[in-house]
Amino acid sequence: MIIYRNAKVPVALLPESFSGACNREAFLLDPAVLCDIEVSGDRISEVALPGVLEGQGVDLDGQLVFPGFVDSHTHLDKAYTWNRSPNSNCDFDEAGQRFEKDKVFWSEEDIYSRASFSIKCAWAHGTVALRTHLDASSQVSDIVFPVYNRLKAEWAGRITLQAVALTRTEFYTESEGRRRAEQLVEMGSDCLGTMPTMNPDLDRQLDTLMSLAKDLGVGLDLHVDENNDPSTECLRRTAKAVLRNEFPHPVTCGHCSSLSLQEPERQRETLALVKAAGIKIISLPMCNLFLQDRKTGGNGVTGPTTFTPLWRGITLFHELMDSGISLACASDNVRDAFFAYGDYDMFEVYVQSIRIGQLESRLANTPSLVTQIPASIMNLRDCGTVESRKRADLIVFSARSFNELLSRPYAPRRLISGEDFRRAELPDFSELD
Repeated sequence: MIIYRNAKVPVALLPESFSGACNREAFLLDPAVLCDIEVSGDRISEVALPGVLEGQGVDLDGQLVFPGFVDSHTHLDKAYTWNRSPNSNCDFDEAGQRFEKDKVFWSEEDIYSRASFSIKCAWAHGTVALRTHLDASSQVSDIVFPVYNRLKAEWAGRITLQAVALTRTEFYTESEGRRRAEQLVEMGSDCLGTMPTMNPDLDRQLDTLMSLAKDLGVGLDLHVDENNDPSTECLRRTAKAVLRNEFPHPVTCGHCSSLSLQEPERQRETLALVKAAGIKIISLPMCNLFLQDRKTGGNGVTGPTTFTPLWRGITLFHELMDSGISLACASDNVRDAFFAYGDYDMFEVYVQSIRIGQLESRLANTPSLVTQIPASIMNLRDCGTVESRKRADLIVFSARSFNELLSRPYAPRRLISGEDFRRAELPDFSELD
């Protein structure tokens, strides 16, 4: 047993009994309190105010401590393909085209190399759970899922992996849809996934999908309204379908970008439906910022003219939070045609989410975006907060306040794993050669 003393932990991630321990005047700017964390084996056994617990200890000297990150929306099978399949226009349409063409390179060895590198990066940055969408088209799913299951077994006890089978919405309504959905669940998919688009048959497609998922006992994790067209309302239609079908399993919708471009009254109506349906939302702010609102046109001297983006591409952060709807933030794509950058670092996602979404006014709630809420989305009960019986995987930052933390995001961090620190060594990019 060991006690990590003088850890400064965000109040939102501590038991409710700590809510009164924070200085109310400083709460808006620095919503964290000092506490001692007792660890026995690989679990937190007790959390108390400083000086209460007796025993051998390590002084963290007031540095901020988060629980391990939870990355609830990624694409391990696409990652690190930018160098061989770059998106020269950096727009959504070309990203899809490049992704499809890149599949000629996909083999078990290729996918394993890139996905393994991805998980190594996530682990080194402090992530303890990760959900990945995997291409479920017939041409590649038979090699993608075996690689995923191999990695899930190899990383068991360190990173918890979940998979979402990602395919066309109309696929589930075809004659082989039910049989294939059953196969995908058998292959390791924890949820059924798709990218619904506005079309005359959308309601029937969603009803069929929910009927299949209900019979298979799994939830849904959908890519929704990832565009700048305010008439795109797949989120609204999904919420209505959940209520209409009395769908009993969790439903998560990622992106929801077009929602932020709709009229305020329409937004409020949709948010009310989403809340009533119990849908949880995942924003992918870095990828959406990269792809959305890119505008080119005309003929410049050296090529098409590019115009300055005026929209951040994200969903309604503040309105979702005010409505009491669960909102998480995640990595999404990493160094592929959909997003040229990234390193599976959820701290980068956290910092950028605050800046892109202007979340300074609700700083106290922000740590939950990358810990507690995504853990709830993934139905993980042993991580996401700093409480007794939770995993003792903690991140110690070289910062004593939120302002220091957010001002120097490249500062080193230390990782606690049970009763000791573990090395946080990133893999060298040469492994991808």
